Amino acid sequence: MTIIMCMSLNSAITECRSLTVMVTICSGKGSGSGQLNRPVGITVYINKVFVADTSNHRISVFFHDGEFCYNIGSEQLTSPWDVAVNAFHRQLLVVDSDNNCIDSFKPDGTYLGRFNKRHLKRPAGITTDAQGFVLVTEKCSNFATVFYKNESICSFCLGGSASGPFFGIAVSPNGNIYVSDCNGKSVQVF
Repeated sequence: MTIIMCMSLNSAITECRSLTVMVTICSGKGSGSGQLNRPVGITVYINKVFVADTSNHRISVFFHDGEFCYNIGSEQLTSPWDVAVNAFHRQLLVVDSDNNCIDSFKPDGTYLGRFNKRHLKRPAGITTDAQGFVLVTEKCSNFATVFYKNESICSFCLGGSASGPFFGIAVSPNGNIYVSDCNGKSVQVF
């Protein structure tokens, strides 16, 4: 199994090929094409790596070997914090923390629109499941919100007042939800 991760402070993308082999596939702080400035979220779809390039206000797209492809969302995004692919609906979803919303794009970069601007408060993490449900965490609350077809269908509490903020979120194939708890220095499973 290969793990690809953002190294935010180094403005780099690193691929862990085994427990002992780590390869930097993209690095270079800056605002030019192929450069990153505070990458936070990452996802992989088909043969491309999509990076939430937070301080450059865009999604930077690379081939798996680190070669730069293109940028997405420079005109729409203010603070992209995480990115996910909803393969069920063939959409790239981006949580834009400062705009309190989720922006939707085709994987080729075509802008599809924005949803849920009123409900979210500083969204931080986003993931999808095999049925097309979208789960979002927020920096300013102890809740995750579940969406289907761009509509909020429910929220659930992630922990008490000593927990949070909650950033990363993932769903396993068997439906378990994993959420990173920054203050609790743990991962919660639901």
